This record gives sequence, C-alpha cells and structure tokens, in this order.
Amino acid sequence: MAHHDLVPRRRHDSDEGRHVEQVPAEGGPDPRDGVEILQTRDPGWSRSRWAALPERSRRAVAAGIAVALTLVLGLTGVVQARQWLAERDRDALITLVVTLGVRTSSTPPPSGYVNYYVAVRNAGTQTLEVTSLQASGDRLRLRSRGDDPRRLDAGAEILVPVSALLTCTPRSEAGADRLRVEVGVRRENGARARERLPMDAALILDTAQTLCSVRPNLHDHELSGPVLATGTGDG
Repeated sequence: MAHHDLVPRRRHDSDEGRHVEQVPAEGGPDPRDGVEILQTRDPGWSRSRWAALPERSRRAVAAGIAVALTLVLGLTGVVQARQWLAERDRDALITLVVTLGVRTSSTPPPSGYVNYYVAVRNAGTQTLEVTSLQASGDRLRLRSRGDDPRRLDAGAEILVPVSALLTCTPRSEAGADRLRVEVGVRRENGARARERLPMDAALILDTAQTLCSVRPNLHDHELSGPVLATGTGDG
C-alpha cells in the first residue's frame, strides 16, 4: 500500500468530544476512501461532565452507588452465611442406621448357642464413638456388652454384641416387630448425644413369643448365649 502525506483539514472541539479529520496533501488520493475514520474522546470529558452536575445531583449519584454496593455486599454475605449454616448443620447432624443380627452355632453341645448383635452404621459426615446401646419392650431388654467406646468412622459400620434378657409377662407382644433403640455417642470434640431409632426386631420377638408360650415363667433369661432346650415346665 502506498503512503501519502496527510495534513490536518479541520479540528472540532466540543463538549461531545474531540473529532479529528485528516485529508490528503494537494493532488493526493483521499485516505478516507475505504478507510475507517476514528473518533476519540477527550480523557477529561467524564470529569468535566461530572463537575458540571449540581452538587445535589452528585451527592444523589454517589448515594445511589453506595446503596447498590451495600445491597450487593449484603446479598453476598447472606449467601455465604446460609452456606456456612448449611455446612455446620450437615456436620452437626448425626445419622445412624441400626439393624438386628444374629450368629448361631450348633456347637458346643447339647444345643449350641445364639449371639445377637446390633449393626450400627454411621451415615453422617463425622467420626463418632458409640458409648452405649440399649432397647426395651414388654418382655425384652437389650444392652450392649462391655463398657469400652467403639469408634465409628463416617460411612462405616460396626457390630455391637448385645445381651438380650427375656421376662415372660401376661402382656403379649404378638404382632409387634419393632423395638426402639437408644444409641449413646460421643463426638470428636467430646460432646455427647443420644439417638433414638426404630429397629426391626421380628427376629428376636418371634423367638421370645415361642419361648414364653412353653415356659411362661421365664425371668431375665439370657437369649444371647447357650440355647435353652424347649419343653414344658418352669425355667
């Protein structure tokens, strides 16, 4: 592309900015043919317009900006506070799941043994210690064996062996299939809590019903241990 000497043609200064137009030297081609003419604004234009506003208007604009910034910062703070509270509540929430289980063996003779346990699963987000476990009904009383705390990591499950004492009473639990279990826990910071949970206990309640039907005078009989031979008579 050929270069041509350009000379200023005219200059206009106004409140709307500075516009400079260039024209070719005498006899040369017009550089505006196919060339975009650029416009620039005076850097002091915004300051001059701001200075031209009445003081009351400047104060109103400044106050409006301050209010807008306050609202934005306030909304941001509210969102952050809600997120923090949600995270705190999630961390503070204790979520346990309990399931009754049993281990059986035909030895030692004569009748073998049955060991009941409660599986405790930590569905929460923090590590806990299980310090106690108990449940009771009209005829049954379940208690965890041993006094040592049992560590229960988040997402983990432990098996808590239990003593199961049966006392036959006239009140029938036929048809009942659940017990309320109370689990004592300790957080990592030392705080203690108790969770009361429903547990499907048909497995042991059916056994209790059968035993009480043939031995109605059983009192504090341990079901978790050697198997009692069924038969008539008092226990």
